[in-house]
Order: sequence, then C-alpha cells, then structure tokens
Amino acid sequence: MFEINKVVIGGMNGELGVFRIEDGRVVHWPFAAFKSTTKVYEVIAVSQSTYAVSASDHSISLWDLVKAQLLYKFTDAHSDDIYSICMVQKGILVSVSVDTTARVWNLASHSLLKTFSNHSGSVLNVIMLNDGQVATASVDFTVQVWHWDTLQVSLVISTGSDVVEALAQLTESVLATGGSDRVIKTWSLVDGSLLSTLLPASHTDHIYRLRLYTWDTLISTGKDGRLILWQWASGAVTESVQAYSNQTNRVDV
Repeated sequence: MFEINKVVIGGMNGELGVFRIEDGRVVHWPFAAFKSTTKVYEVIAVSQSTYAVSASDHSISLWDLVKAQLLYKFTDAHSDDIYSICMVQKGILVSVSVDTTARVWNLASHSLLKTFSNHSGSVLNVIMLNDGQVATASVDFTVQVWHWDTLQVSLVISTGSDVVEALAQLTESVLATGGSDRVIKTWSLVDGSLLSTLLPASHTDHIYRLRLYTWDTLISTGKDGRLILWQWASGAVTESVQAYSNQTNRVDV
C-alpha cells in the first residue's frame, strides 16, 4: 500500500522529514518536511498520504503530508508525553505514554475505545505483531504482549535491568529489542526467553526505534540522530546517515 523505499522520521526539534532509499543508499527527499511546534515522538502511516504524529504536548495529530495540512488533533489524548503509536487495523490506533497507560482510539469517530493499565512505569513503545496482538515496552523492565480488543495479556518478557525503547518483529516467533544499552537483543515470542544478543547498530546513544525494512534488513534510529540500515542476522551495517544534528526519534517505513 505504501512505498517500500520511503522513510518518514520525526525529530526532537519538531521536524518531520522524508527520506528515500535508492539502490541501498539513504537520501533526503524534499516531499513533505515541515516544522511542528512541539517535539515529535512518533510518526506512522495511516493511509497513502495521511500520517499520525504523537507529540510532547500530549496530543495525537493526523496530517496530510502531501499538503502539510493538519486534519485532526486529539488534544490531551494522555496525561503525559505520548512516546509511541501504532495502527492495529484500519481506523484503529494504539498509543502509549509516560502516564503508564496504552489507549485504543477510533480515528473515524475520534473516540477513546479502551485503556490498558498493566504496566507499572512509563510505556515507551508499541508495535503490532503479525498475529494481530500488540507488544508494549516499559521502564518497568517488561515487554508485554496483549490483545488490543480484549486487553488480555498473553506473554510477559522480563528484560532484566535494561530499559527497552525499541521493538521490531523479525519472524513469527522472534522479537527484537533495543534501548539504553545500544545493543539489539532477540527474544522468543513463544516463551519470552532471550535468544541472542546482536552487535550494536553503530549508535553512540540510546536506540529509539527499530523497523523491519525487508526480511533481512532493519532500520534503526536513536538519540544520536543517526538513521542506520543493517543486516540483523549478521549485525553488518549497510548504510548509516546523520539524519538530524540532534535526536532522531521515531521512524516509519
């Protein structure tokens, strides 16, 4: 549905930037970069031209990136900063926040459907898994897998003393995490066990986001402002660019 070689990222300076991957190289594409008045925590695709943006003013905004036009804004969607959002089906979005909750939204009716309150600390990331469940990462040192419609938890992964800030599903049964230690780890989605510890993705600070670009290639972004493409099986970096001079926060492909 979306262009496989388009990458949209948000920065802590409030910018949204669009990049393209051409012949394995990352190049800036002056498609829809614009300046927000608040810090951008995450940007995700809702449709071909519409993207949802979570920000430091506790809001979720819907933007037409072609026209750089604000379509709708959920003001005070949470009581604190909204670090991550994801689509779980057409018109349904899940958001997570420093306020320790995850919330399920209907984008068409602009209404709150459900609130997930199983974490005991700030929730930093949420992704949709291939089976339709969602995974959320928190400073309570857990990654929890749960059903967004029933709020039922099916798996809790204990990450030890490392705070997980980045999540990506690599295969049906393998989850990748990254965070404050700059290391990528893989975990079993069957029993929650640690499978492997991969090489750092050449980041010099926290890894904020991971996205599976192709079956063997991950995109990572982090506090150091870099956008990196690397082979997750071997840990080999294939491309690394300085996307922003400060934090490159979130990424959508």
